[in-house]
Amino acid sequence: MQDGKWRKGSTAGIDPHIAARLEKAIYALRAGCLDSATLDGLLADLDRLPPDMAQQVARLSASVFRYRLPSDPEPTLLGRLLAIRKNRPEKPSPAVPPGRSAWLRMCHPDGFVRELALHELADAPASTLRLALLLMRFDDWAAPVAAAGRAAFTRLAPSVPLSAAQGIAPLIADHHLKRRGRMDLAAPVIDLLTREESWPALLCWLTTSADNTVAAVMRLLLLSDRLDRALAQLLTARHYLVRALAARTLISGHAEIVAGRTKKTEATFAGRQSSDVPALVTRPITIAADVAATLRQAAQDRTTTVRKIAADGLIANRDRLGDLDALLALFDAEPNGAIRERIDFIRRRRACP
Repeated sequence: MQDGKWRKGSTAGIDPHIAARLEKAIYALRAGCLDSATLDGLLADLDRLPPDMAQQVARLSASVFRYRLPSDPEPTLLGRLLAIRKNRPEKPSPAVPPGRSAWLRMCHPDGFVRELALHELADAPASTLRLALLLMRFDDWAAPVAAAGRAAFTRLAPSVPLSAAQGIAPLIADHHLKRRGRMDLAAPVIDLLTREESWPALLCWLTTSADNTVAAVMRLLLLSDRLDRALAQLLTARHYLVRALAARTLISGHAEIVAGRTKKTEATFAGRQSSDVPALVTRPITIAADVAATLRQAAQDRTTTVRKIAADGLIANRDRLGDLDALLALFDAEPNGAIRERIDFIRRRRACP
């Protein structure tokens, strides 16, 4: 940063104008002259950022807190005379209470300041970025700050809007859970999604929405038994991945989700070899699923992915199904070659004595 201006390459993808407003607000906060209008405008700009920018916002804020405050130049004689000639002083903007400025102070490099900010945090995160900033404190290297972050989340969770939890689900499911295996960060978001007051609205959204966000929310909800009773309803969802996950769970009898990576060691002719494989987290579902009805509905789905799950389910349950011939007949006009191979495999195995 030079002359109070952010270089484009130093903002880590954040708009330089937002970064400059962030710098100005933090300088005003440190000088004790931050007003509500400046903070409200900055928070409105930050709320429009995606949740995966929370790490960059926190780093930029911490770096600004480390800079020395710019010194004000001495007023000139003309400036002093103009100040005397003012008929009335300018009305100062209302001061910002500590609970609102806590959104900036929770990114302070000093752990004591971050902990105090989390204790003073008054308003619930109304956007995905602010929710991501609060969840970042769960991972704070200072244990008291991490504990204060969890306490603040527990205190403010009832007021977090459902849209914020829906918007942050892809970041949690794809990055923190699937890649890093962070179940501790997935659990609070699942709690937000499965709240009693917002559960009907969430089910309606899962069933009718075509947004790709529904797949990430569905993967997170598979970790909660609250979803089990709605799985049959989700077989008619608009998004094909929601239907596929619901069909796979009902056919197999357990929910399965990837949570990080693990090491797998195999003994080969060349010696013992280790490789990274997905770490699967499974749980049995709490309802008695009608496997035959699920297979029948999935076999007639318009998407190849769902029909392939039905074909795999027929292979796994072929010895336990009473109406197997009727189910196989549903695939007589199947256009996909991979699915036809699965059906032909079942028929060959049945023909063998």
